[in-house]
Amino acid sequence: MPTMKNDSHVMRHPQWLAALKFVGWCLLLAYFPVALFFVAHAKSQLRCEAIKTNVHADGGSVLISNAGLLSIVKSRHPELIGSRLDDVDYASLEAEIETMPMVRRCDAYPTAGGSIHVDIYQRKPIMRIFAGGSSYYMDEEGYKITATSAMRAHTLIVNGHVNSMISHDDLIALCRFISRDDFWSAMIEQVYVTKQHEYILVPRVGNHVVEFGKANDIERKFDDLKTLYKKGWDKHEWNVYKKVSLKFSGQIVCTRR
Repeated sequence: MPTMKNDSHVMRHPQWLAALKFVGWCLLLAYFPVALFFVAHAKSQLRCEAIKTNVHADGGSVLISNAGLLSIVKSRHPELIGSRLDDVDYASLEAEIETMPMVRRCDAYPTAGGSIHVDIYQRKPIMRIFAGGSSYYMDEEGYKITATSAMRAHTLIVNGHVNSMISHDDLIALCRFISRDDFWSAMIEQVYVTKQHEYILVPRVGNHVVEFGKANDIERKFDDLKTLYKKGWDKHEWNVYKKVSLKFSGQIVCTRR
């Protein structure tokens, strides 16, 4: 008669293993809240050790430097260094920096390393206006930015009777078209506003000016002028004419010297 083995210890082993796993999971689940509490508590006690700035310059224009932005933040908010990171009102700091005319957007935030980052995105000027003894930049939205010697921006120069204009919309449309086109941004360096609020363009190449007239049919006028430059004139004619007029629909009038 075959002998029966006692398998009771085999039956109990899975029960002990399950109990051990259950205890382990309970300890693990209890650990995470405690660990998170201490991490959150330690983070809440972090204090600002440094302020770091980053200026995003669109198109290479420098309206404010990193050093300049850092100096402004520190002078306006000397209390930031040493303050608890959780106590800083980042939304108010962003809103204050965004009141600066050259700033389009500001992002302020803390880091785990104990610093406050202030990132700004500059406005992109499309012209520099000289009028009435003052000088300022203007972007595509019509924001004026008072020019300083520290600013560096490659833009169109605009002068003439700008201050008597009721609206700058036409001027902005004209300069926006030029600045967005690689050919014309390289070709045109100056826009003069006449008393009648018409526009005269000064090219970089040649010894002539372009009577553009009103800021209407902008794309067609520039297409006609490009055709003249590329197909109508040979290399000897660039200095023969003193004026090119686009004021008459469907034709270009060139005036010799």
